[in-house]
This record gives sequence, C-alpha cells and structure tokens, in this order.
Amino acid sequence: SHAVRDRYGGTPLDDAIRHGHVDVVHLLQSLSKRHIEPTVVYVERLIQAAADDDAATVGLLVSSGLDPNCSDYDHRTALHLSVCRGSRAVLELLLSLPQVQLAPVDRMGHTPLWDAIRTGNADFARMLRAAGAVVQPDITLQLCQAAAQNDVRFFELLREVELAVLMRVRAVCTSDT
Repeated sequence: SHAVRDRYGGTPLDDAIRHGHVDVVHLLQSLSKRHIEPTVVYVERLIQAAADDDAATVGLLVSSGLDPNCSDYDHRTALHLSVCRGSRAVLELLLSLPQVQLAPVDRMGHTPLWDAIRTGNADFARMLRAAGAVVQPDITLQLCQAAAQNDVRFFELLREVELAVLMRVRAVCTSDT
C-alpha cells in the first residue's frame, strides 16, 4: 500500500521505481488504483532521469501516471533537460508521447527548441521542428547577441531548421543640439 512508509519516509512504490522494477510498480498501482502523485521527489526523479539519458526511468514514471510536462524550480521540463544534456533516447521517448507539450517556456524564457539551437544541436532542433515545436515568441535579444559575436554557426543552424527570423531593429539617435 502507498500508506506504508519506511523510517526515511519512502514507500514501497518509491523503492520499486528507484530500482526500476516495472512489474512491481504496476502491481502496486493496480492495487491502490492510483497514479504517481507529482510530488517534488518524483518530479526531481523525472527531471534527473531526463538529464542522465535514462529513458527507462522516464518511461516508467510517465507510464505510471506522472505528467511528462511537470517542471523543476526553473520551470525546466524533461524535454528541456533531454535537449540540453544531449539525451537522444529520452528526447525520442518524450516526442512519442501525445501529451508532451512541445514549447514549454522555462524561467529564462526559453523553449526546448531554443535550447537545441543555442547549444548547436542541429539533429535535436530538426527533431523538435518535425514534431511541431516552436521557439519562444521574442528572441530579439538572443539574435542581437549572436550577431554581435559574429556567430555565423548560430544563424546557419536557424536557416537549417527552417526558422524564419523576422526582426525589426530600432535605432535611437540623440543629438547634442
């Protein structure tokens, strides 16, 4: 039962998930007729598994009812972390889930597609674009920074993943009259 806890506050379900015992997880859930609650512990486990390229744990948590869109303190989702850490297996798994939001925005205002572009991962950017992902609405500052640093690779990647960049530049002139 989920109500039974060990001296550290853990439940049998916690132990089964930690050890990757898929059958035990599903048995415990069927007995309690409940899904995993999105507690901090499970959300952290999901985010860390995505960062560690642990598709088995991500799959186990999601198949046990944990929302794959839950996020950490910076509003970064498993999708964000799989992209930033280069976790291809996790990215492929997440993109196969119909409930995954493709353009969640983290605390810094970035989407997973933006993270793929920012880190220069053209394969991940193409995968996200093919799934329908978009960048955040306003990337003007990032575009200006890349232009100021003469980051040709950055703009080539934008073109490669067929992201149209429309940008207006407003110059403010002052005179000493």
